Amino acid sequence: MSVNPDPTTGALQAAYRSFLTGSASSLARMVTRELRRKLERTIRLRFAADVDNRRLRAVAVKALVDAGIEVERAMVLAGFDFQ
Repeated sequence: MSVNPDPTTGALQAAYRSFLTGSASSLARMVTRELRRKLERTIRLRFAADVDNRRLRAVAVKALVDAGIEVERAMVLAGFDFQ
């Protein structure tokens, strides 16, 4: 038995997606704010996201909008950056 997930099962993709949305993207948002403030310039830090991740976030936006949240707020909550 292996402790590493089998990439053919999608477990590796799911782990990366979880890391990207849960850790790396949150850290990038915090660092971006600080860099903008310190450097007084518009800066964007982005991480490569696969199409499936965007599809899942779009589904989340729809669910939030259906629940009564404004579209712009739902997009921010789902991790879309639309400046």
